[in-house]
Amino acid sequence: VKQERIGCGGSKSSKCADKNVPEQKTISTSTPVINKKEIAGKKPQQAKQCSIFCMIFVLVRFVIIEFPLVILFALAMSGHMLSHLYEEYLEPQFDLMEYTDRNKTDDRTFYHRSCDESDVTTLNPKDLYIQDHYTTDDNVDHMMTHGMSLYKNILTKDTSTKLRDWVLERNKSLKKDDEISVISNENRWSFYIGANEHPVVTKAIREVATHKVFRQALERIVGKDPAIIEMTAITSAYGAEDQFWHHDVVAEGSPAKFGRSFIPSYSLFMTLQDTTSAMGATEVCPGTYMCSNGDSERTCGDVGFQVSGSGAWEQGDAIFMNQQSFHRGAAHVDPNGPHRSLFIITFAPRPMDIRYETRLLGQGGSYSLRWNMWGHTLDDFEHSETKMRQPWTTLKALGIYKPKGSHWGWDWISQNSMRLANSDTGFYEPEKLDEFVDSGGFH
Repeated sequence: VKQERIGCGGSKSSKCADKNVPEQKTISTSTPVINKKEIAGKKPQQAKQCSIFCMIFVLVRFVIIEFPLVILFALAMSGHMLSHLYEEYLEPQFDLMEYTDRNKTDDRTFYHRSCDESDVTTLNPKDLYIQDHYTTDDNVDHMMTHGMSLYKNILTKDTSTKLRDWVLERNKSLKKDDEISVISNENRWSFYIGANEHPVVTKAIREVATHKVFRQALERIVGKDPAIIEMTAITSAYGAEDQFWHHDVVAEGSPAKFGRSFIPSYSLFMTLQDTTSAMGATEVCPGTYMCSNGDSERTCGDVGFQVSGSGAWEQGDAIFMNQQSFHRGAAHVDPNGPHRSLFIITFAPRPMDIRYETRLLGQGGSYSLRWNMWGHTLDDFEHSETKMRQPWTTLKALGIYKPKGSHWGWDWISQNSMRLANSDTGFYEPEKLDEFVDSGGFH
């Protein structure tokens, strides 16, 4: 509708106002007049119908066309990334970690030493105790002589008692996925332990880490802030039989013969109660950590002895032992004796750099460590309440991230790659490998 003023043409001058002739005429164009009321009635209804149809169309298009394309694209990208990861990182890592017959020829650092009884350095358990007047150098020399040392009061009586009570309760509720199989497994129980699983575990680790005499010797032997590669408990009850003599890492896959290819490792066995010989106190064979022969029975059968001697291995004391040494769990033959429980932590030198480290963990070991405890060091365990919180614990265990100022231990991916590449203990049998895959490798 087009309008024009006639006369004063919209002027507000006083002249026009005096004439009082504000006459207006409407001149219509050829455009038809639209009824606004009809528009107001039709537009919302049409818009509503259009909105519903549009939403249905968009939804159908997304479900049928766009969403499948997004999924296909995501799968393609994931496949490409996984393929790149495998080809660029995992496959070369496996090649580096595979220990071949050629390595066993080129990398040898010590001769194949077949031991007999004459190689055993002592027949008296008292000779294995670290004396109060020993210096740190003396303690190191003692370990280099015997391959094992007995330390007094690594754990306090109170802590070892409470830890033993907790271990026995855990034994009662063990599930199949938690339990670790050990040699002569009947009437024996073992399981993985987390650093913060119970306050008494945290306290026990701190007592180990802050034991001045032991810590100084440990770091002189294994290196500053060593990695933790095992933490478990083993309990034996009346009826448990003698284990066979064994070393925890085999000579053909350890520093016993290949000092540049494999790292040494040392276990600390802490007794949680006074342990007599009848209760199955650990039997040892000092001086055998450089033996290459597997005939441990011939070497130790007549000269090995229990650390308890004729008395008892006292609660809280511990034997620190090179894993290359022959030893065994003795039979529990005391029908009136309590269960014998040990708390065990195994140490190893930290990797020099997880990106370039080519040395391997010793072969043949069980390495009973919960998956998310890998990658950590003694300092982490000592301050586990603050340094081993999630998600940082998992990220460090997987070798992804470590907090500033901390050190890398042996991460879960690297150590499993080593063992898979060499069909090591737990991976050489197809059914064991199937179990590992079924569990996702996390245990």
